[in-house]
Amino acid sequence: MISETLKAEIEACARRTRRHPLLVLARRGGISPEVVTSYLSNARYLVRNTPRHTEMARRRSQELGRPALAAHFAHKLVEETGHDRWADADLAQMSDLFGSRASERPTAALVELMGYLDQAIQEEPAGYLAYALHAEYFTVLIGPEWVRMLDERCGVPRTAMTVVTKHVTLDQDHVLEGAREIDALVTDPALLPVLQRVLSRAMSYLESFYDQIYEQTQEASELRNVS
Repeated sequence: MISETLKAEIEACARRTRRHPLLVLARRGGISPEVVTSYLSNARYLVRNTPRHTEMARRRSQELGRPALAAHFAHKLVEETGHDRWADADLAQMSDLFGSRASERPTAALVELMGYLDQAIQEEPAGYLAYALHAEYFTVLIGPEWVRMLDERCGVPRTAMTVVTKHVTLDQDHVLEGAREIDALVTDPALLPVLQRVLSRAMSYLESFYDQIYEQTQEASELRNVS
């Protein structure tokens, strides 16, 4: 089934990510509150764009005469609205605890990812199903470990990471639903390469995002050494 193929690729991505220098550094307790604040600012940027892209996919599906796909995105739009408030609360707590300030400028990789999704949805709205499955399944696979390392090794309490922990809780059910819905909605095997292409490009942009956050840890370390 199409969903099983996509899930296997997401699981491989999660395995690669566990070896990424950012997560290795987190295990060593080497990520500062300032870098976590940057991560949370970027997470807020992502979840703020989710309703916009979901609505875009709904509208494009309707234009193409695919009411079942449009109805799916309409349902998801209700589920995905307002999650940026979790990140807002996390960032407020980071400011209270550590004095670290959120940036309104996202990393270049995420800006490029959002632009790519704008284009991909217009070309084939079903492709957004692959991105949504990745967002949910990857969070379930990596989120608990990421939060635990930041809490136990880096001193950032899990209460300041609710944009991750709340998605982990919700997405455990959403992954199962999303996989079933992909198999029900994407019945043309010719669409599998389209979904795989969207998934691959999204994962590539997100891996670049981890690289850019890791670069921030190195810059912060250099500044501390200078001072």
